[in-house]
Amino acid sequence: MRCIARVLASDAGRAEVRASNSLTEVVTSSPRRGLADFVKALFASLDENGVRDLGFLPRGLRLTDATIASITNAALDLTLDRMIGAEFVKRLRQRERERGVS
Repeated sequence: MRCIARVLASDAGRAEVRASNSLTEVVTSSPRRGLADFVKALFASLDENGVRDLGFLPRGLRLTDATIASITNAALDLTLDRMIGAEFVKRLRQRERERGVS
C-alpha cells in the first residue's frame, strides 16, 4: 500500500493543472478577485452558452456594455457606491483586446 501511495504522490507532484473550460480558466487565473473577474467570467459564460456550443443563446448575440454592467450590478447585488457602468465594461473589453483575448 505504501508503494502505491508513493507512486501517486510522485505522479501528483509532476501533474500539470489546467482548467477544463474557459469559464474555469477565467475565474481561477486572477491572483485576487474583483469586479473585472466577474465580468470576464460572464463574457466566457455567454460565449460557452451560444448555439454553436449547443446552448440557447442566438448566434451573434452581443450585449451592450450598459447591459453587461446592469447584469453585473444585479447579479452581485452591488450597492450604489460600488455599481459599475458601461464605461467600466468598455475599458475592460479594450484591455482584453489589447491582451489578445476575445
